[in-house]
Amino acid sequence: MPGKGAQDRNYYVVKSNALIQKSRFSLSLQAQRCLLFAISRIKFNDDPSTEYTFRISEICDACGIEYSTHSNYYNIMKAELKALRDNSIWITNAEGKEETVSWFSKVKMNKGQGTVSVKFDETIQDYLFLLQNKYTQYKLSTPLAFKSKYSIRLYELLLSYTKKSEIENGRENEIYFSPDELKERLDGQNYTKFYDFRRFVIEKSIEEINQYSEDINVSYTCEYKGKQIQQVFFYINLPQTKH
Repeated sequence: MPGKGAQDRNYYVVKSNALIQKSRFSLSLQAQRCLLFAISRIKFNDDPSTEYTFRISEICDACGIEYSTHSNYYNIMKAELKALRDNSIWITNAEGKEETVSWFSKVKMNKGQGTVSVKFDETIQDYLFLLQNKYTQYKLSTPLAFKSKYSIRLYELLLSYTKKSEIENGRENEIYFSPDELKERLDGQNYTKFYDFRRFVIEKSIEEINQYSEDINVSYTCEYKGKQIQQVFFYINLPQTKH
């Protein structure tokens, strides 16, 4: 579980809506935490060629990896960062064409100094740097508290479609997806039975979002045609209480 120190930092994750809504990828919970930690270091006016350096102990804390001189934290972190460096994702661009983009172009670890450095790949830069509009922003501490990889995906997906001005004025946002589309968006295609997907992905994610999020409160219903689920509706409101 992420350490208290990581959750107390007031860093923000900022992604373009296109990256959230139009990409398809599969990452573990730890890999997602690691990636979001790195993204949260991007400042608004940073040059896309910026190289980011931080302490290994910080990112271990964020990813829930035990950090001590007697643990295998270094090799675990190397494996997570290498997986991100080697991983490419599909995204539908503004022209409606699918293309691959990569997270990192460079990863360096210095065990002696206890630091790691990353540089974001040029193919992903338009989705993370110098964003003026159509982007989603949230506190890093929120997804670090989630225990399910699906919670992170559903949280930022719903946020990316939510009109903050409406919910702040008491209007509920309604967002819906077909079951197959939702499975693809959340990397849940391995759940062949919707009952299992509903129980272990949708309901678990909503429970965690409502427990930890300061941004939104979520509920949902399913629309049936006969015995078949046609649409999954999510209803977005402001949290009743602040955490």
